[in-house]
Amino acid sequence: MPFDLMTGYGKPMVGLLALGLVLTSGCSKPEFEVAPTGGVVTLDGEPLTTGKVMFAPKAAGGGLKAGKTGFGVIGPEGRYDVSTYGAEDGAVVAKHTVTVINSEPDSESGQRLQVERITWPQRLVVEPGKQNEFDIELTTELLQQRGMKRD
Repeated sequence: MPFDLMTGYGKPMVGLLALGLVLTSGCSKPEFEVAPTGGVVTLDGEPLTTGKVMFAPKAAGGGLKAGKTGFGVIGPEGRYDVSTYGAEDGAVVAKHTVTVINSEPDSESGQRLQVERITWPQRLVVEPGKQNEFDIELTTELLQQRGMKRD
């Protein structure tokens, strides 16, 4: 006798399957709103060609929940676009501490910071409903002020 989903154990199984689908649908929705965020990183006016930019949200009103940290990979022209929950979806809508993270030097230019990371001195605010563009202009002077140097 063939197995029939609608008789015997089939009905409860269909019900459990339906309940499971209802409970798991929507689980991929981000807990915090994001907005497109990107820009260009330069060092002494020249595009930084390697590394990452980290956007770490700060909780509003002294709260504990701030949102997920987003990262943007710096491309060959110095451009980065932040990804938080998905590819280049942006950063959490909030005030952020922004850090440029060092990586291996570009094989052509050899340009790199001789530091593991440098935190941008200003907090940046990601606003909802718009493209947030933040150009990060690093200088040798800024690095020296923080006891760092450029390769």
